[in-house]
Amino acid sequence: MRTILISAVLLLPLAVSAAPNGGTPKKIQCWTDDKGVRTCGDHVPPQFAKDQRDIYNSQGVVIGTQARQKTPEEIAEEERKAAEAAAAQRAAEDQAHYDRFLLDTYASPKELEAERDRRVQITDGRIGLVQKAIADNQKTLQDLHGRADGLNKAGKPVDDKLAKQIAKFEASLKDSQTSLDQLQKDRAATQDKFAKDIERYKQLKPGS
Repeated sequence: MRTILISAVLLLPLAVSAAPNGGTPKKIQCWTDDKGVRTCGDHVPPQFAKDQRDIYNSQGVVIGTQARQKTPEEIAEEERKAAEAAAAQRAAEDQAHYDRFLLDTYASPKELEAERDRRVQITDGRIGLVQKAIADNQKTLQDLHGRADGLNKAGKPVDDKLAKQIAKFEASLKDSQTSLDQLQKDRAATQDKFAKDIERYKQLKPGS
C-alpha cells in the first residue's frame, strides 16, 4: 500500500496511473494532514483515519466522502438531542390523546366544573372522617396519658397494658395524620387538574 503526498490538482494522473497493466484502478483518498496540507493516496495513515476524507475514482471524480469520526462528546450531544426530540414527540401525542378525551367526555366546561365539584366533595367527606378519627385518638390519648401520669405521681409503675394502649393510639394518630395530609394534597391536586382541563377545553372549543 502506498501513501502519496501530492496536490489535489495532480489527483487525476495519479488515479489513472494507479492501475498498472490494465488492473482494477485503486480508489484514491484525499485528506488534510495535521499541518493543513491536502494529501492524497491509496492508503490513509492510521493517525488520519478518523478524519474526513474524499474518495475519488480512476477518472478523478469524487465518488464519496468518509465523514470525520465523531468525538464521544458529539455522540453524547446527538443522543441527548434525539432523546429530547423523542420525549417531545411522545408528549405531543399524549396531549393529542388527552385533548380528544376531554372533547369526547365533556360537552361543556360546566360539565368539567360539575365533575370537579363531585370529586372534591367526595374527598372532603373522607377528610371529615379522618379529622374525626384524629380528634377521637387525641381524646383517648389524653385520657390514657392522664392515667399514666396519675400512676407516676402515686409512685406506681405504668403497667404493660396501659403502655401498649398508649403506643397503639399514638401509632394510629400518626397514621391518621399522614392520611389527612395526603387527602389534602389530593384535594388540591384535583382542583389544579380541573382548572387546567377547563382552560384547555376552552382553548380547544373557543366560546364554549
